[in-house]
This record gives sequence, C-alpha cells and structure tokens, in this order.
Amino acid sequence: MVLGPADPEYWDPFHPPLEDDPFGAVGTSGDLSPDFLWEAYRRGIFPMPDDEESMVWMCPNPRAILRFENLVRHKRLLRRMKSLKLTYSLGADFNGVMRACGENRPEGTWITPRMLEAYHWLHRLGQAQSLEVWSNGQMVGGVYGVVVGSIFCAESMFSRITDGSKAALVFLCDHLKERNFRFVDCQFLNPHTQSLGAEEISREVYLAELEIAKEESPEWKAGTFS
Repeated sequence: MVLGPADPEYWDPFHPPLEDDPFGAVGTSGDLSPDFLWEAYRRGIFPMPDDEESMVWMCPNPRAILRFENLVRHKRLLRRMKSLKLTYSLGADFNGVMRACGENRPEGTWITPRMLEAYHWLHRLGQAQSLEVWSNGQMVGGVYGVVVGSIFCAESMFSRITDGSKAALVFLCDHLKERNFRFVDCQFLNPHTQSLGAEEISREVYLAELEIAKEESPEWKAGTFS
C-alpha cells in the first residue's frame, strides 16, 4: 500500500523540479515496486534508468501529448495499412512488445530486466497495457504504456516493418478516442511523434489535466480488432 501525506510514516522521495530543467528531474530511486511505480505515474512522473540499479524520475516541462483530433493521418501510411491488411490487438503480448522496444537500438536500451519485471507486474494489475500490430500472423509493430484514468502514458514503440510504429499509434488513438480517453502522453516531443500531430503543453497544464483524468475510468477493452 502506498502511504499518503497524512500517514505518520509517509516519506516523499520526490522534490519539486527546477524551473530551468526541461527534463524535470524530481528525484532518484531504485525502487521499481508496483506501488511506487504506479504512484509516480499518478503524479505525472516516470522513470529513466541512470544505471543498472538507480532511476532518475522525471516530470518534464514542457510535456508532449497527442490529442486524438490532432492526429495526422498521412495518406501513404493509410495506404500501407490497408495494403498489408494490418490488424491490432490489446494486451496479447505485453512482454513481447516491451522486449521488441529494446531491440536493435544503436544507443542501447533502457528496457532492462528490472524494467521488464516492473512493468510486467503493472500489466498484471491492469495498469500497464500494450497494443500489438499484426500482419499475416506476425507482430510487426507495437506500443506499451501505463493507463492513468483517461490518459495513456506511452513509454515506447517499435517497428519491424516500415511505418509499423506509426500504424500502432494510429490504431491506439482510434481505439482510445472511441472509449473517451483524453490523449496520449508522449513525454518528450520528437520528430516521429511531431509528424503525427503531437504538441507540447506546460507541465502545469499537464498536471491539471492529469488531476481530472486520473479520476475517470473509461473502458480499455482488451481483444483483437481489425
């Protein structure tokens, strides 16, 4: 159980981020227990490994998000999705998606065995979810993240075909929009997400939306879809 500020044994490992720090580092801790990890996400904080044992916990400013109405549907991508007859599933292979997100990265991967185990437990608790993209029975793309109320906090994507990760994001946005989610939290803006319509908002605005969103409970609805 996560202790609250009113509990006598409560200790808050996070400190307010420095205003001039765009990464928004709020603390360091090697704790990846499900309760600690879940509490961090509910406060707009996520981990980035510093070394094999320690994590830097971040709440960046600005924050990148993707609102469903701003999603850019490139014609080339839509044609490719149709020609390959891509389908998607939710939660069919969460661990497989996480492992694939750490494959073949020249800069190395932050998806360590400890991270795999931590998010695996969040998935078992229904707090972390994945979307898989399929073509001819093969998983060719995907995305995983943490669901906090009506916000999907995306952690990483992967692609084994051209535009596989972009297809995953399109499928994800459509699925979430149908179920009255608010937006996808992309953490940091990059050319990949920006090309699909992601934008930056201030940390203050993000945290205000999070406070409302985390009390909402839209249906995630796992399964396989075409």
